[in-house]
Amino acid sequence: ALVPRQQALPSPQPYVKAEARLPLVTVVVWSFSDFLNPTIQVMLYLAAVVSTAYFYGGWPSNFASILSVVLFNYFFVHPHYTLMVTDRSYWLTFFGLLFNGLLVSRLAASVKQQSRSARLREEDALTLLALSRDLAQADSLDALAGVAERHLSKAFGPAVIGLIGPDGRLTGAGSRPWPEDKESAVADRALRTCRLGRLLEAD
Repeated sequence: ALVPRQQALPSPQPYVKAEARLPLVTVVVWSFSDFLNPTIQVMLYLAAVVSTAYFYGGWPSNFASILSVVLFNYFFVHPHYTLMVTDRSYWLTFFGLLFNGLLVSRLAASVKQQSRSARLREEDALTLLALSRDLAQADSLDALAGVAERHLSKAFGPAVIGLIGPDGRLTGAGSRPWPEDKESAVADRALRTCRLGRLLEAD
């Protein structure tokens, strides 16, 4: 049995950091606006979106894509310091910045997710190898229970190990006491269901 963990709420920190990157890009572009054409300005915003996608994932980068369009329009498109657009050609620029920002951020987030999945698979393989090695070295039932408890706790959080006693009921093993509440009743019910299923398969 596993002791349930509390689920953490989504952190607003990635969105705050994404919002902080884009004003920094805006300051840089504003400082060199006399030397940078609109294409270079858009590329700098796009670079900020890609970096946000790589470090913080898809949703913060989507937010950064939308915010980059707003900042570019507000500071660098005539009339300045408004969200009005008098030159219709800029609508294509906005669409390109938003579309490419969303597309590239999605690709960058996908690459990061694949890298994370590969790392998790490697960690799982190393965990199974360590578990097999420790189980092979265990020389008693208590040692087996201790090995199982240690590895389950490391992988999933605090765990309670139960063994089937002489009376056919689950009893605690390892360092953690067996719970005497609803969790124990659920575990016993699951054990009875498993036994019933085996009997039905045998018939």
